[in-house]
Amino acid sequence: MNLLPCRTVLPPAVAADVSRRMIPGGSGAMDRRTGSGLLARALLVLLLFLPGWASAAAAEAGTNAPVYLRRTADANGVIALQVAARELIPERKNRPPVWLVGVIHLGTAGYYTELQEFLDARSLVLFEGIGAENGDFELQEDEFSLQDQMASALGLVFQLEAIDYRRPGFRNSDLSFDELARLFGGGGADGTAGTAPSAPGGAEFNVLIQMMRGEGFFGGLARMGVSALASSPRLQATMKVMLIEMMGGLPPNLAEIAGMPDGMKELMDKLIKARNDVVVRDVRRELRKRRRPDTIAVFYGAGHMADLEQRLCRELKLHPGEERWFTALSINPAAAGLSSFEVGMARSMSRLQLRALGETSSGKEHPTEAEAATPAGPSAE
Repeated sequence: MNLLPCRTVLPPAVAADVSRRMIPGGSGAMDRRTGSGLLARALLVLLLFLPGWASAAAAEAGTNAPVYLRRTADANGVIALQVAARELIPERKNRPPVWLVGVIHLGTAGYYTELQEFLDARSLVLFEGIGAENGDFELQEDEFSLQDQMASALGLVFQLEAIDYRRPGFRNSDLSFDELARLFGGGGADGTAGTAPSAPGGAEFNVLIQMMRGEGFFGGLARMGVSALASSPRLQATMKVMLIEMMGGLPPNLAEIAGMPDGMKELMDKLIKARNDVVVRDVRRELRKRRRPDTIAVFYGAGHMADLEQRLCRELKLHPGEERWFTALSINPAAAGLSSFEVGMARSMSRLQLRALGETSSGKEHPTEAEAATPAGPSAE
């Protein structure tokens, strides 16, 4: 079950066990009339939050949570999605700074090259990946990966194809398979646990599983969608516009998304808290060592970062310092052959989806045309 920002695959027994616990009745059957809405929500979670399981801010992040994603535009009509890296400085002068380096899991080759160079300049990099203790993210032969396939269809690069996790100083900071199994009431990596209560979010989780594995009704839709993208440059351009508009318009805290089903919120909250606990523990341990690294980077999905920043500042007495923005993907719609009508339709569809997800619950509105014309800032070093 390829539910990571990577190609780390859960052992089949664990995958089946987790899926069975998450989907009451085993089949996860649902009303097809709700399918399109769930599919859209699942796709957003897949691209932004789910990679690495569910990369969303925990509920306590609050409405003033720091922002790690933004949509920019320049005077030439190029729109872009940018992702932040933010330095957190300890109060004690003899301790190293901690960089929170957000990432989205599909982007340009240049984006990941810049990230790799930035990470390589840090002494210690704590990265996400459930069960990926050795940094090995190999995909099993003939296994379907929606993230990988979608990146190829859009002319982008999948994160795991571009980032080298076997660099000196890179260290996994995430749950193990056994910890994941225990989180859902299982007994270990062999998936032989006894019966546990059904967890919330079963239908939504089933959508995500099917999409990522390319199985069932929603997996079939995902495969068809990827095939359609791969065959149509115009559709690729439209999808890039929609991704930039949608991801750039999401609030940093998933709990603010009123349209996200309660079960999915509870599921994500549980996963995020457990995984962020690991990161906070590891950073605390490094800061307390006698021989500390010169610099520390936490390399996780962008949706993790609002909660992590607030927790690290609160619990470890860090405070924000320097900020850098990396351009993950960009497009000039006119140069890509899209008419103003097509761009308007793509933006309208993005806004409709954001409204359906309850984007206005955060008190934030989509950028105005004047704001959209503001030139982008520097994307990296």
